[in-house]
Amino acid sequence: IILCILFCLYPLLNKITAQIGGLSSAIDQVRLGNLDTSVQLTGSSELTNISEGFNLMTVSIREHIRTSIEETERSQKLSFELLVAKINPHFIYNTLNSIIYLARKEQCQDIIQMTGAFIYLLQDSIHLGHSPLYARCENEAEVIRQYIIIQKYRYRDRFQFHLEFQPELKGYYIPRNILQPLVENSLIHGICTDDKPGTITLTMKKQQDLMEIVLLDDGVGMDQEYADKLLLASDDTDADRRARVRPIGINNIAGRLNYLFEGRHDFIIKSQAGAGTKITIHIPLVDDPDENRK
Repeated sequence: IILCILFCLYPLLNKITAQIGGLSSAIDQVRLGNLDTSVQLTGSSELTNISEGFNLMTVSIREHIRTSIEETERSQKLSFELLVAKINPHFIYNTLNSIIYLARKEQCQDIIQMTGAFIYLLQDSIHLGHSPLYARCENEAEVIRQYIIIQKYRYRDRFQFHLEFQPELKGYYIPRNILQPLVENSLIHGICTDDKPGTITLTMKKQQDLMEIVLLDDGVGMDQEYADKLLLASDDTDADRRARVRPIGINNIAGRLNYLFEGRHDFIIKSQAGAGTKITIHIPLVDDPDENRK
């Protein structure tokens, strides 16, 4: 009887052993990095469930790795664009030309002030800190102050600038280099293309668990339809090329905000031809960039 039982069970045990051996080989392949491995166990429902679970696991791992690689590449691309575009070559050229002009006029105090502001911007461009995509709010506000000092010499008596920075924002973080391109666009495209002097006002304040950034100018403005297109324009469109002064423009800012705060932010441009432009940004308060995730 025992021999008969063993004789009857042997094919079944042999089949199960072979399938377990196949599963073991598949596990070894996954361990070596071959995530395209799959198994097909047959027989009992338990073996079928094991094979289905194993195959689902490998598919999930592949998807997770793909998503992680795309996320890393996008983050590195944004960091590289920030590093390259922080100081525009034309801005450097114009600043140095202004310093030479002041030197010829022997305006020593102006040279000291302008050179000091320029050095601050250069230092900020190479000092990314522990987070390449974020900077402290007070640091970015100071960057704007130094930037305006330089532009005041180049566009003397052409514009007034007001910065309203709420002290409660100290210690919080903001996406790096989203303010300077916006201020520069307001100055170059909004104010300096008009015959009369203008005013730019930048307001940064805390609203409950959000930060509100409002940039307002009384320059030439634009049609609202064109303003809406700026947020959707790709880097290769005529709209984006006209809208930006530096390689990093409005579309890039919109892309970074969406990357960092997808579904949790507002980026609104309201404008009217001949009546100026208002840009409003709402983003979550960030006190630790490493913990800010979508």
